[in-house]
This record gives sequence, structure tokens and C-alpha cells, in this order.
Amino acid sequence: MAKNNDYLEQLENEAIYILRETAAQFENPALLFSGGKDSIVLVHLALKAFRPGKFPFPLVHIDTGHNFPEAIAFRDYLVNKIGEKLIVASVEESITKYNLKETPGRFPSRNALQTYALLDAIQDNGFDACIGGARRDEEKARAKERIFSVRDDFGQWDPKLQRPELWDILNGKIKAIEKNNVSVDKVIAGENIVLHFENNIDISRGDTIVKKNEVPTSSNELKTWISWLDDSSLQIGKTYLLQHRFKTVRVKIQAINQKWNINDWEFVAADEIKLNDIAQVSIKTNQPLFYDAFAENPKSGNAILIDETSLNTVGALMFL
Repeated sequence: MAKNNDYLEQLENEAIYILRETAAQFENPALLFSGGKDSIVLVHLALKAFRPGKFPFPLVHIDTGHNFPEAIAFRDYLVNKIGEKLIVASVEESITKYNLKETPGRFPSRNALQTYALLDAIQDNGFDACIGGARRDEEKARAKERIFSVRDDFGQWDPKLQRPELWDILNGKIKAIEKNNVSVDKVIAGENIVLHFENNIDISRGDTIVKKNEVPTSSNELKTWISWLDDSSLQIGKTYLLQHRFKTVRVKIQAINQKWNINDWEFVAADEIKLNDIAQVSIKTNQPLFYDAFAENPKSGNAILIDETSLNTVGALMFL
């Protein structure tokens, strides 16, 4: 029993050290607090780390609007008791702002929609680090994350951003080709094969393998033609899913550059894209895409845009 207490004390001391380092190294951090068990533990750790002084960061609650009244009452009680600042961001407001669609069913969940409110709160308040509590047994992906978990502009975690040696992970030489459990010297397009590399490379479905002298364009900011297929208008700043061959990334429309006016047969400036409109837009993805211009290679130069709440295909893309 004493040994277990020593281990728990070690974990607590490490957590306190991390909280203090976060406050020291970042200019404007925040502690995510919902009133649930994980975030309550964080608050008590912060009390041990910074009392008798005030917290060097506010508490931030992403309110889904589906909380029990008792949970909200306890949240407010604890905040008042410790005398710290609480910032509340509303998922309900995000649903209205971005015209989001909730999960259908008898017991709909707003968990997937919390990202919008969180990212707005981060931008509105200028936070450069968010402290959150998570349990490794809660989800498989949690076990792969580290204490400092890098997020992109879309709030997503990419394991490749937490790299040991990037040059060893992303570059490699093919050692053998296997087809139907038989080693072969070459294959043609369309065949299902297994590639063996000389070194251990972290790749998965959707990644691209190319010759070193035939590298496609790699960027997370690109221009593309888009044909809009949805009854709802395109929304600048809203997050969509972009399906490029076998890879799916999250994307935001940054700007509408020009739209084709079918009546006058010319390009015009526009601030809205509606059903059947064709336009050129600038987009930003949460991770780099490897692609070719559609005019040069149609197979890797096209993609579709998907609404991440309804999962409807809303646009067809041709990269420039």
C-alpha cells in the first residue's frame, strides 16, 4: 500500500511540475473545465501547484447545452469557492453560427460539435495552450498521445507531428514487393501488393508513395475549382471533410477568389457559392496534401468535399 502511495505521489508531483511549466512557458494558457471528474482532478492539481496565489490561467467550459442542471450548479459552486475566472463557450451558439447539423437519433450527442466552440474560444481569447484531462483507457488513441499533444489549426492531433526522427519515418527504400504471398520484381497500376521497406516507416492507408524524382506538390494551402452540390450555401470558415483518393483531412474555405457567371460567360467576384455554382476558392487543410494539378494528373488532382455533420457530399474539387 505504501508503495502504491509513493507512485501516486510521484504522478501528482509530475502533474504539478507540468502545470507550472505550462504557465511559465506559454503566454496565455487555459484549463479546460467541465465539472466532470477529469477536470475536477485538474483543478485540485492546479490548487496544489499555485496556491496561495491565483491561477495563472482561466477555466474554460465548452457547454454542450445537454448538461444536467446539477452539473452546471456544481461547476459554478466550485468556481465561486476557489475564486477563479470561468469562461463559457456555447455549442448551441456554434450550431447557429455555422449552421451545424446535430447527430440524429433518440439520444443525440453534441460531442463532435464541441470542437467548433472550443476553436472559437481559443481564437477569441488568444489561448496558446489548453490543459485538459484524459484517461489512457478512455480511447485507443489516448494511449499514443504524450503529455504535450500538438494540435493543428483545426484542433486535431496528428501523431506524425510528435515525431522522434522525421527523416527516418518518412523516407525509405523498397526492399521487396509481394503479390499473392509471392515475391515479384515489378507490378502494374491497379494490382494489390505488399511493400517491404528497408527501414521502419510510419505510413497507413491514404499516404502516398512516389519516386524521389517525381514528388507531387505538398501543401496544406491550395487553390482549387469547386462545383457546389448542396442546397445549403458554402460557408467560409466552416470546417468540412476533404476526401482525396483514400485520405480524408479536415479543411476550411479561406476565400472565394472568383465565380463563373454562366449567364454572362465570364468570371466575377463573389462572396457566396450556392447550388450548381462553379468557383475558384482558396482552402487550408489540417495536414499537408500530396497532390497534382488536375490538368496534369486528374487521378490525384481531384477530391470531394463532405459536410462533417451530415456526411453529405457538398462539393467536387479540381486542384490548380
